[in-house]
Amino acid sequence: MKCDLSLLTEFLASLPRRVRCAFEFRHVSWFSDDVYAALRKANAALCHAESEKLETPEVETGRFWVLSPA
Repeated sequence: MKCDLSLLTEFLASLPRRVRCAFEFRHVSWFSDDVYAALRKANAALCHAESEKLETPEVETGRFWVLSPA
């Protein structure tokens, strides 16, 4: 799925603040400053994953980390 910033921000706003969540994006279009800012605002982590097709940038968005094995 390509980046849909409005969908992401609506979803993040619907989550209870006490819930920790992480996102593992599978399309390069999600790797942008606007997406990182939305994740930071919600204290949501960007899952750092690597595959043959895609490598997640090392960007901190939440106050915790999530790593996904290849």
